[in-house]
Amino acid sequence: MDGMCMWFQSSTKTWLQFPSLPAPRYAPATPIWRGRLHVVQGSKENRNAVAYDHWSIAVKDGKALDEWRKEVPIPRGGPQRFLYLLQSHLLCFEPYALLQSHR
Repeated sequence: MDGMCMWFQSSTKTWLQFPSLPAPRYAPATPIWRGRLHVVQGSKENRNAVAYDHWSIAVKDGKALDEWRKEVPIPRGGPQRFLYLLQSHLLCFEPYALLQSHR
């Protein structure tokens, strides 16, 4: 199984092929930041193993401008995190870890 990707073109209401991820991911965070689509963390193909990978690809008008490249991996991987863009910073939040620390 590969990390198949599709891009939804809202103006034409069609799905377009997009370069496959280097490896399959379940529930990654996927913001567009500085003209690149970032895929960060999530779970590996079996949905149990934590993923720490971080890849990005340049995008414009629904098209990939290059290939996926490795970025700095995230120190604490896993699913159910979200990324937030604040000015030039990419912030990662892990809400379930916060809930568990307050029990």
